[in-house]
Amino acid sequence: MKKLISIFITYLFLFGLLAKAQDCKVRLPQLQGVYTGECSKGLAHGNGFAVGTEAFKGQFKKGYPSGKGVYTYANSEVYHGAFRKGMKSGFGKMTIKNDSVDEVKIGIWRNDEFRKKQLNEVMYMVTEKRNLNSVQMRHMNYNLDKITIIYKHKSGGNSLPTEPKLSASSGIMTDDRNKVVFEGVLYPFSIKIDFKAQNPLNTSIYTVRTSFEIYEPGTWIVSLNY
Repeated sequence: MKKLISIFITYLFLFGLLAKAQDCKVRLPQLQGVYTGECSKGLAHGNGFAVGTEAFKGQFKKGYPSGKGVYTYANSEVYHGAFRKGMKSGFGKMTIKNDSVDEVKIGIWRNDEFRKKQLNEVMYMVTEKRNLNSVQMRHMNYNLDKITIIYKHKSGGNSLPTEPKLSASSGIMTDDRNKVVFEGVLYPFSIKIDFKAQNPLNTSIYTVRTSFEIYEPGTWIVSLNY
């Protein structure tokens, strides 16, 4: 344990960060000790580095590791990847120390639990697409766990979806005609969407269907172009 703290204190000195250390709180008890980095309203917020009995270097939000970073545990295990409110959530790689050969878990995590093996970092995946020209995904930031789904008809917006059916894994949904907003989302997030739309000449009705998964925490805008 002392060796772990010593290594990271040395790291801070090498980069001249201790001179900038702030009275800025980190909410996880195991990270409370020395913090240097960005701060907001007395809490670690932004890019920072915290060392207690364990250590984390990366993005913070309201005192918690949130976003991407590297976490070194007291038992010398290391996690590189995404966090949400101090827990492993999203894509990440965990190196687990064993007596002989280290075990490595790479994939999707949710609330500190390993959920799905995945060798390459993928922020999202469209698993079904029917009568859609495209599904456009934009990751905006790590400030809020929020997903906005926008319906875009090729006629320029004259045809709003009818009879929409949405089945989502988490979040509080708000429906606003040409868009749907999910707030308080837990990642990984999955959803199935069905709705009916008119063709550009308004002469027939067809069914649109899609399903997708989002692994990276944060704020997303998804455009369904049909």
